[in-house]
Amino acid sequence: MFTHSPSRFPQKEFQDLIETLHKNDQHMVVILDPGVNTEDGNAAYEEGKRRDIFMKIRRNDEYRAFIGRVWPGKVGFHLSVVFNVLGR
Repeated sequence: MFTHSPSRFPQKEFQDLIETLHKNDQHMVVILDPGVNTEDGNAAYEEGKRRDIFMKIRRNDEYRAFIGRVWPGKVGFHLSVVFNVLGR
């Protein structure tokens, strides 16, 4: 799940930034954080729950959402992370 706002960071400005980095022998490194914040009202998390795409954990013969913690706090991890690692 990735969000990009062209109004906040237009494509031309982004391209200019990359060119400036390259001219200075620098590189952009993309860091992926697969955790989706689980706070109420987070549209990405609500849509993921609706589509049932988050990892689950089995406890007492019941499957529940697997919730982890990263920089934004409690997060769910979407299954594309697992499938991409497993090559499915």
